[in-house]
Parts: sequence; C-alpha cells; structure tokens
Amino acid sequence: MATSKANRLRQVAAGLLVTFMAFTTAACSSSSSSDQSTSTDGSQGGSSSLEAAKAQLDKYSKPAQDVQLPGGPIAGLPGKLKGKTIYYIPIFYQAPLFHSEFSVIKSALASLGATAQVCPGNANPADITACFKQAIGGSAAGIITDSIPPELVPQAFKSAAQAKVPVVAMNTNKPLDSQFADNARAFNINQLLQARLTADQVIVDSGGTAKVVVMGISDSHTSRIITEKGILATFAKCAKCTVHDMSINSNQMGTIPTLVSTALVQHPDTDYLFLQYDNMVQSAIQGLATQGKSKTVKVVSTNADLGALKRIANGSQFADSGNDITYEAYGSLDSLFRMISGSPDVTEKTAALMPIRTFAAANVKGLELTDAALESGSWYSSGGFRDDFLKLWGVSDKG
Repeated sequence: MATSKANRLRQVAAGLLVTFMAFTTAACSSSSSSDQSTSTDGSQGGSSSLEAAKAQLDKYSKPAQDVQLPGGPIAGLPGKLKGKTIYYIPIFYQAPLFHSEFSVIKSALASLGATAQVCPGNANPADITACFKQAIGGSAAGIITDSIPPELVPQAFKSAAQAKVPVVAMNTNKPLDSQFADNARAFNINQLLQARLTADQVIVDSGGTAKVVVMGISDSHTSRIITEKGILATFAKCAKCTVHDMSINSNQMGTIPTLVSTALVQHPDTDYLFLQYDNMVQSAIQGLATQGKSKTVKVVSTNADLGALKRIANGSQFADSGNDITYEAYGSLDSLFRMISGSPDVTEKTAALMPIRTFAAANVKGLELTDAALESGSWYSSGGFRDDFLKLWGVSDKG
C-alpha cells in the first residue's frame, strides 16, 4: 500500500463526497467568500475555557486503557454467518484508508467463516446504487457502507430494506430516514468531538489568544455542522481568540493554495490555520509557503490519517485528532450482526465507546507510522477489544 498519497484521505468523503452531497443536502448559510470573524467577550469563556480545553486534552492525548464493549453475547452467530458474504461499499475505494478498513473487516469475518466483498462506490450515486444491486442480487447477508450518506442514494437503501438485507452506514452522522431505518443503522464516528479537540489544542497552545483562519467545507450539510458546532463553537468559548471563518465550496478544493494565500494577506496576524480535513492540508502548506508563513503559522486538522501524523513528526503540521478505524470496523460489524440475529440494537453506545485521540509532536514521537500500525489500531489502544468482540460473537479463540 503506498503511503504518500495513500494516507491522505479517508475524507475524500469530505472532499470528493461533498461534491455529490451538494445536490442532496441543503447548503448552509456560509459561502466561500464569507469572512465571519468570531471574537468573544469574557462572558463566554475566559480562563475557564482554557482550563476546560486542557482537561479535554489530558483525557484524549493518551491511548485508551480499557475499551469497553457495547452489549452482551450474540447467540448462534457463527452458524448464521458461515459461508455467507458481507458487502463493503466505500464512497471512494481509491483512498487507501478504505483499504485498511476493508482489511480489518475481512479478517474479522474470516474468524466467523464468512467472507467480505468490496464494491467501490467511486463517489458516484449510480455506482453506489449498482453496488447495492450486486449485493442484493448476490444474496449478501448484510452491507456496510463507508462515508456514504443515505440521503445520497435513498432508493438503494430502500431496496435493501425491501429485500431485508441489513445495512450499517458507517461514518454517517445524519439520522436515517424512517422508510429504511428499521433495516439500517447509522454508525457515527463523532467527527464533532474530533473537531472540538483540535480546536482545544489550538486554544491551549496559544494560551487562549489564538488568531485562527478556519477553512471548512461549506456546501455539505454534514461538514458545515462540524465547522459550526465543532470548530467555531469551541473557539467561541475562548475570550481572547479571534477566528475568521473562510470556508470553501467543494469545487474549490483544487485552489486551496491560492485561497490560503489570500486569507493570509487579508489576515496577516494569523498564527493558526485550521483545515477541516487532512486531505486539505498538503495543498494549504503550499499557500503558506507562498506567503513565507511556513514557520509562523501552525497547521491543524482532523481525521489523523498516516500522512497527517508523518507531517506532525516532521514539523510541517502542528496537531490533529482522529478515531480508531479498527474499532470502527469491529463496531460496525457488531451492529450488523445484531440486526442479522435480531438482538437489541446498541449501535449508538458502540459508537460512543470508540477510541478517539489527539495528536501533536509529543505523543506522535515513538509511534510506528506505518499502514500496518494504522490498521492495527495501536495508536489508540492495545487492541484487546478485537478478541473481546470475537468472544461476543461466539469465537472463543482468535485463531
């Protein structure tokens, strides 16, 4: 698996995907040309917000010590799954992070005598719909989608419900439509928390006096909510922070270097640049270089892919926050298995237990920065939850 381009983006789901989300979800009020300065008075934060941010970072900067499980054992599961196939449909399989996710899913299913089949969505509603048809026609025992909002392909989800093929929509924040909610589960990876934690890193590092340019994605409902309720809402509690929201539309992704350069001309005292997703960072770094700001403006982001952690290690990025994709895979499977077996739904609890961590130079040092480490989940915990999940599923030994 290549590691340069490779580890740029799971959030092709937030870059490429937003292009397709634009016609299915309402664009929010902020436009690419808006500059919404946010500065608060002491009534909304002050030192208390700085102390709160420090407390959050103390909690999330370390790996999880004990990852709990969401529910009880699922009776008779290996017998229900042996010889069956589960389909994995990612929004854009060309992004190697999805390869890592599929590898984890495939390995877990093999322990149950089941197989995994990947069908790339190609960031295209027609291709995603074709994948659903392939899974249903192939008598799949279930489907896991990744970074595909159900509202993008509602008829595909409805067809799965009609065929009684259960679906877990991984990396989905929006509530499911009632017409297929009984047959599908939305697995939220809590990107809001990740955004808030990265903002906390900026607040603490600056001593509560950060001057920030925020560049999110404005034409995706999901991305805009993360910007407004995650990034901007956190900075709003910082009494002496100044924030300029200069979010962009998805069709401007290719012009990020120029947009960053322009933002720094307009706000020359900027000392932090907050890119909403990791796949925006490398282009933004070019814009910083154009203005001679590579040494004076600290770059932060969310998702914590391998490329981001390597940039933190070499000093070209200050901080990031992300979630454990290994737990995400196992948790999504657990949700699917409970639908298959008719067990009580614990999806929301499962998602809430997912390991999330902040990263900066101090805790990236010493980590193994490889695809294998990303896939193992070793950045986030000991990974013992994998064997624990297998026991819940009736597999007593990983081997």
